[in-house]
Amino acid sequence: TIVEQRGVVGEVVNSEQVMFVVADTKTMWLNLSIRREDAPRIALGQKVSFNAIGMKQPITTHIAWIKTGIDPETRTVQAGCE
Repeated sequence: TIVEQRGVVGEVVNSEQVMFVVADTKTMWLNLSIRREDAPRIALGQKVSFNAIGMKQPITTHIAWIKTGIDPETRTVQAGCE
């Protein structure tokens, strides 16, 4: 699936320019940044529901991984859902 177009019809380009970004959207990842104080409340396999722009219904998934430790810059715990 073309997920990004970086040019317009008639534009002069060279062989080093990226004109389209193509991605396999069958599997997408949701990256979560969880506040440090909420980290004890998350677990692998825990149900996650979120609303994506343009979607009519919420998407439901489960936490697939939780990074150990806290990000020193954001002070959050990183987790991900497939």
